[in-house]
Amino acid sequence: MSDVTQQTKKHYIPFVGKIFFGIILVIILAVVLGIVVMLIWNYLMPDLFGLKQINYLQAILLVLLCKILFGNFHHKKYHDHHKKYHKFWDKKGENKCKDFVNDISDNKKD
Repeated sequence: MSDVTQQTKKHYIPFVGKIFFGIILVIILAVVLGIVVMLIWNYLMPDLFGLKQINYLQAILLVLLCKILFGNFHHKKYHDHHKKYHKFWDKKGENKCKDFVNDISDNKKD
């Protein structure tokens, strides 16, 4: 067996393991999230609003509907935006804040 084939196998096996682990993790999270949503709904909604209890499939579909309507739970753009925000405040934050406070106090005096 050539060195290239052995190196490819070394990189391929951890990659397949990560994919398998990711799939298992997603399944476990979906099951747990569905159960939690179902339990919270069935505990609160019938008493508070007179709504019917829901089953597990309805809870999963409710989570999916919320994800569609309200967007992803954590989106890469969200994190990138906050990184830029923190970099800005680390570099210019204190001076900009003082300038802003001075501008506000000057406007109130006028």
